[in-house]
Amino acid sequence: MSKNLRKLAVMLCAILLCIGSFAGFALADDEGTDADAAPVVLVPHNTVELSNREYPASESTSFVTLAASLAAVEFASQAEEEEAIINVPASAPAGPGDDVTVVEYTEIPVYVNGTDAGTAMKIGDSTYVPVGDFFEAIGVEYTSTWDQDSGTAVFTGGGVELSATAGERYFTANDRCFYTGEDIYNINGTIVLPVREMALCFGLDVQWDETDWTVGISGTPAALVPGSEYYDEEDLYWLSRIIFAESGNQSIEGMIAVGNVVLNRVEDPTCPDTVYDVIFDDEYGVQFSVTETGAIFLEPSEKAVIAAKIGLEGHNLVGDSLFFVNPDIGVSSWFVNTRTFVASIGDHDFYA
Repeated sequence: MSKNLRKLAVMLCAILLCIGSFAGFALADDEGTDADAAPVVLVPHNTVELSNREYPASESTSFVTLAASLAAVEFASQAEEEEAIINVPASAPAGPGDDVTVVEYTEIPVYVNGTDAGTAMKIGDSTYVPVGDFFEAIGVEYTSTWDQDSGTAVFTGGGVELSATAGERYFTANDRCFYTGEDIYNINGTIVLPVREMALCFGLDVQWDETDWTVGISGTPAALVPGSEYYDEEDLYWLSRIIFAESGNQSIEGMIAVGNVVLNRVEDPTCPDTVYDVIFDDEYGVQFSVTETGAIFLEPSEKAVIAAKIGLEGHNLVGDSLFFVNPDIGVSSWFVNTRTFVASIGDHDFYA
């Protein structure tokens, strides 16, 4: 992007901010979620050709594009054209050590049941929209609250109570847990989440058009079955305990992965067919040493329970893996010589 185009992009963002204020856009999803500004600014990485699109009328629902964050970013006038040097004004949100996280995004058109609903932002591999705007775009009335101490926003409507905390990689809905795979952002007081995961909470389908780079949401919103009815109580009880015993000191991804191995064994025809029986299987020797040490009976942490729920939702980070080992303390040669390596997550290697 040339210097002139960069300057033009910033000017357009400032104009969009002004227009947005008259079109009902806000920097918070609702008066009840008046969050403090987060140490995040957005930089346009690429823009999908939108010249032929028919934009919704001002009174129609449209996803916020967070132009305010864009307007706070200035490109250095002395930068070479091929460089991406960013000047963040003093008025921009600051984080630890006065650092600011710069996030690149691509603006993506979104359609709900064939109707233009505005634009979302593709950050990394996920397409994000403000939570409140998503509720409105699918025709669900909602209320919202904001907990300043925890950085958590709660949205309630359409038989769904959704809670999201900035910086985490999962959110909860009706006491169920959904893995986002990317950080949850609080951008200038607006909590944004990936479209696909939010759609799951309402039983909606999401289609990604690779050719046109558009997102399509289809279906009729339905109330989400609560966790108390969705999860098998015994499976959740034992899965959270094996996760905590084997990986309680790991990241959320490391804990999910361990749970994936147990659930993969439940589905494997050569293994027992319940979580409990997999954990305590000793047909070919003890499978998990924590059943001998007694660690399996420890009360699991909240994160271990969350990881178990995420696994029971079907989120899988290690494919068909049936084994995991810490190569620093376990015997790994058997795995290397006889199994197929899948991934390393935290302290564990995973093998199929």
